Amino acid sequence: MQLPLEVMRTNAGRTAETSKTRNISSGGVLFTSKTKMAIGGAIEYSISLSHNGSNPVQLHCVGKVLRLEQESESAYVIAATLERYQFRRPTPVNTPKNAP
Repeated sequence: MQLPLEVMRTNAGRTAETSKTRNISSGGVLFTSKTKMAIGGAIEYSISLSHNGSNPVQLHCVGKVLRLEQESESAYVIAATLERYQFRRPTPVNTPKNAP
């Protein structure tokens, strides 16, 4: 299942890399990355679970990198655990009814 994924933090520090999942389960995720990550290193990522943009939900996850395979010169396939997670919805912006 391909879902939008964003990596926010790795052992190397904060990052803002976007990707797509290749596979997801209750125990982890498989995705592609342009960045080489340390096996066993911590990772923080978010998966978008919205359908056609309606009622977006983010699955915010913390885990560890289990596997790293070089797919090409500039791409890696990464398997990461899903050790802790939290569902997050964006806070709606309230606008006055008579606003211009």
